[in-house]
Amino acid sequence: MPKPKRKAKQFSTPEGKPLSVTEARERVEELNEEYRWTAQEDNTAALNKKIELRRELRALTDYLASKEPLVDIQLPRTGAKGNIWRIGDQVYLAGQVRVPKSVAQVLLHMVDQNRHREMALLSQNGREINLGEIGQRARMAEINAEP
Repeated sequence: MPKPKRKAKQFSTPEGKPLSVTEARERVEELNEEYRWTAQEDNTAALNKKIELRRELRALTDYLASKEPLVDIQLPRTGAKGNIWRIGDQVYLAGQVRVPKSVAQVLLHMVDQNRHREMALLSQNGREINLGEIGQRARMAEINAEP
C-alpha cells in the first residue's frame, strides 16, 4: 500500500527554531480559546481577526496531521452497513486500511461500539450467542503501528 503524500507549512518559533509538536498543540489550544472569545463579537475588526485565526488554525492542524504517524488497521464487515465505515465525509471500506493514528482510534472505537450493539441484539434472556470464528474475527481489529 503506497504511503500517502502529505505536505504542510513548516512553522518556527520567534527565535527561528522549528516548532515542536507539543508547542504546535499548545498554540492550537491558544488559538481555539482566542477564537471562542472573538466569536462573541460582530464588528469588522472581530470578523477580520476570526479569518486570521481560522487560517492559522488550519495551517497548524495540517502541520500536526503531517507529523502524526500512519498506522494499518483491519476493519471488519458489518451486518447492517455492509463494508462501509464513515467519519464525516470520509468513507473507509472493510479490510486493511492505512490511516493517521487519530483516525484509527476513532475507527476502532466505532468497531467496538458496533460489536457491542450486535452482541446486545444477539443476546436473548441474558444468554449470549456464541458467534464462533465470525465473532472472533470481529474482535481482532488491532492497530499495527507503522515500522
